[in-house]
Amino acid sequence: MNLTVSLALHKLTQSKAFPQDLDDDGKIAMLNEALEALMIHERYVGSEARLSFKVDLTGILTLPRDFVTLKAAAVDGKTRDLASPWYEFTPGSDATTQFSLLIADLEDRWPTFADPVITPAFLKAVIADSPAEGFLEVHGRDADGREVWNGEQRGAILNFNDTYTDTGIVYIDEIIKPITDRVVYLYAENGSANQLIGQYEPGETVPSYRRYFVPEATQQSNAVEVPPVSPMIVTALCQRRHVDMVNENDVLPLTNFNGLKHAILHIHWANEGDEQRSQYHMDTALAFFSSELKRQHPPTELGATHIRAIADSGATNLHSFR
Repeated sequence: MNLTVSLALHKLTQSKAFPQDLDDDGKIAMLNEALEALMIHERYVGSEARLSFKVDLTGILTLPRDFVTLKAAAVDGKTRDLASPWYEFTPGSDATTQFSLLIADLEDRWPTFADPVITPAFLKAVIADSPAEGFLEVHGRDADGREVWNGEQRGAILNFNDTYTDTGIVYIDEIIKPITDRVVYLYAENGSANQLIGQYEPGETVPSYRRYFVPEATQQSNAVEVPPVSPMIVTALCQRRHVDMVNENDVLPLTNFNGLKHAILHIHWANEGDEQRSQYHMDTALAFFSSELKRQHPPTELGATHIRAIADSGATNLHSFR
């Protein structure tokens, strides 16, 4: 069952998890602190997830906003190495081309999950079941790499539910969005139909996603191995990241109420300077979440769900947090 911010605040307030004099803004801030503390904790086993992606002939794979990086990946069932943004600048290495069997990191800086097929881009922003007040502000560059200005306006303004706008933008660099009560969709005109290139949650204000380049998907005729079909399937182990909850309709990534309650109390006692009580509540929160995850796996399952090295690389002292 999904747990929204408004429902979480109501239940946590009823259970007296928050200090009595805390207002709603303070409660949301404390909730975000608790969620972030859990997400980056080395003992929280839910910080990783297995995802599958369809990658078309562009070779572009974009992670959802609540994931920060790939940790391992397979292309059509074949395990592939991951190359950092610095890989092609390393002495002795080759540039990542369609012949490569690497997956290249394009960094965390992309405001859309796909690029417009036709450029300069004609764009429109759509929000459903909501008053159409508001707009997206789109910043970008033209074909020569110069930043686009329309008079005194940097970039282009896309009023919600308006017609397509000729932005003059070839490369979209940044999108600024207000907090909304519904999801906002960004479409580009591709000559025959709407091309969905962005989908923004109510609380997203400056979207930024991590992209990867999967060379094998770009050239079927030049594929190194058996020519793949389009789209190719990339299965990956992905690292989650914390995304601040800002709107009452935002959906929490965690739904175990007892775990959330103790994570809130962990923040409270940390703020009060009581490290012992703070650590007790974090340990209890982690125990609730770990117990929930264990119940999702059959006792006969083969393989480790999650293993971390306690000592240096190559040590035999390994511990599974499953």
